[in-house]
Amino acid sequence: IDGCRVKSLSPDIQLRPMSEGDYALMYNWRQEPSIRQFNPLDDISHEEMRDRYLKTSTDLTDKSHTNFRWMVEKNGAAVGSVALNNVNWRMGLGELGYGISEDHHGKGIGTKAVALLVAKVLKDSTLNRIIAYVSTENVASWKLLERLGFRREGTLRQHYVVQGRRVDEHIYGILRSDWETDLD
Repeated sequence: IDGCRVKSLSPDIQLRPMSEGDYALMYNWRQEPSIRQFNPLDDISHEEMRDRYLKTSTDLTDKSHTNFRWMVEKNGAAVGSVALNNVNWRMGLGELGYGISEDHHGKGIGTKAVALLVAKVLKDSTLNRIIAYVSTENVASWKLLERLGFRREGTLRQHYVVQGRRVDEHIYGILRSDWETDLD
């Protein structure tokens, strides 16, 4: 492997469950231009967002949940979040989501955090496949996935509406066997 996943285990980047104080951070990050530029986000209130995130879990063995979220910390400070959403337990797949605060872009934090999440999902659950939808214009995001061994499986034309315009999305996927093979 390229060493990226080994580096992802560095102690300066950690995943932890969300706490009450994180909802304001998440709300503020959601307003950042780089997040809004590439994601199909509805305008919601702080309370609506909090209620949505209260329905997520971090227990990947609890199949009554289909949405999971962790905060990303660098040296003990929250800098973003990672999520596994729309889990279909019967089909063995879930959708990856991630976002790092603009102040921390370009430092490898997202790559390390996503690697930690993928490793966690494949260790702690029965899921076999993780997918991610990424705007064709979000080069940094799809390069992150490619560094971790995700494969571009196609392009979905006009898949999402972002800021009032239809955008194409690449779909990426990684299988349990891809990840485990790369670790050998």
